[in-house]
Amino acid sequence: GRRPRHPERNIEPKSWFKQEFLTGDWGGARSELEQAGFEVSAAWTADFLGNVAGGRSPGFEPAASLGVTLDFDMERLAGIHGGQFVTGAIWRIGDNLSANYIDNLLTAAQLYGGQNLRLMYLYWQQSFFEDDLTFKIGRFAAFDDFLADPMNWNYVNNGFDGNVKGIFFQIPAFGQTVYPTSSWGLFGKYQTPDRDWYGQLGVYGLNSNNGQNYTSGLNFTFDFDRGAGILGQGGWTPHNKPNDPNLPGKYSMGFFINTANFKTWDIPQQEQATNGGFYWMFQQMIYREPGAENMALIPNHYGPDGQNGLYVWSSR
Repeated sequence: GRRPRHPERNIEPKSWFKQEFLTGDWGGARSELEQAGFEVSAAWTADFLGNVAGGRSPGFEPAASLGVTLDFDMERLAGIHGGQFVTGAIWRIGDNLSANYIDNLLTAAQLYGGQNLRLMYLYWQQSFFEDDLTFKIGRFAAFDDFLADPMNWNYVNNGFDGNVKGIFFQIPAFGQTVYPTSSWGLFGKYQTPDRDWYGQLGVYGLNSNNGQNYTSGLNFTFDFDRGAGILGQGGWTPHNKPNDPNLPGKYSMGFFINTANFKTWDIPQQEQATNGGFYWMFQQMIYREPGAENMALIPNHYGPDGQNGLYVWSSR
C-alpha cells in the first residue's frame, strides 16, 4: 500500500485543496529531495466513534494513528539499480471502543491495535527486469502483501479494514505480522510484463512478543517461538490500466501455513505440527461512470485519483 515514487512530479503551484500533500512542496524542497533519492511521507488518521445504544453502555472512545515513512532510492543515492531502502514508524493512541462499551468480537475502530510508538518498516527492496521481479528482506508485515487490497481501506470496522480478519482467528500467531506490527521476513513477487498475472511467496518468523502493546517494534531477536508463517498468492488482474475501455477486475487465490504446534480440535491434549488453509479474493467493476476524465484515472484504485463506478467483491 505504499505510494509509488514520482520521478517526474509536476510541481506547479496548486490550491491548498488540490495539492497532493497537505504541507505542499516545501518551496520546492520536497521535489528536490525526491529527485536526489530521498522521500519522506506522513499520514494521520483518526476514528471518532461512539456507542449510542446496546452493548454494555453508551460511550465514546477515539483512536488515531500517525505513520511516517522514509524511502531511500538507492539507484539515485548510490547507483544500485533497482535498490530501495525503506524505514518507518507508527504511533497509535486511543482506546478500544468495542472492549469498553460494546463487547463485540471484531473491533469497531480499525485504528485500535498496537497502541504504542513502533518501528514498523526496516527493509531492503530489490527489483529486476523493469520491476517484473521484486524481493524484500528485513522487517515488514506479511499482510501488507497477502490477503490485502486498497479497497479494504475504505472500511472502519476491523472485520474488513486492512485484511479480512477470519484468518487471524484461525491462526492467532499471524497477528504478529499484520499492520501495525512487523516481523523478520523474506518476500518475492513476479509480475508478467503486461501486469495481468502475478505470483508471490513470503516467509516470516513469528514471535509472540511482537504484537504486545508494551513492545515498540524493536524486538529484533530471532526467537521465533510461534514458528514460521509461509504464504503464497497468485492472481489475474485484467484491464487495470488507465484508458482501458473494458471494466477492470482482480482475481486472486492464496494459501497460508504456520509451522507452530496447535492443539487438535477433537483431542485438546494432543497437538499437530502445522496449521493452514486457503483463501480467495475477487473484485469486479460492473459499472463505470462515463467520461474521458474518469477513464484516465486509475482502475481499481480507491481515492481522489481512482475511477468512479460500482464494484462487487468477495474475500474469504
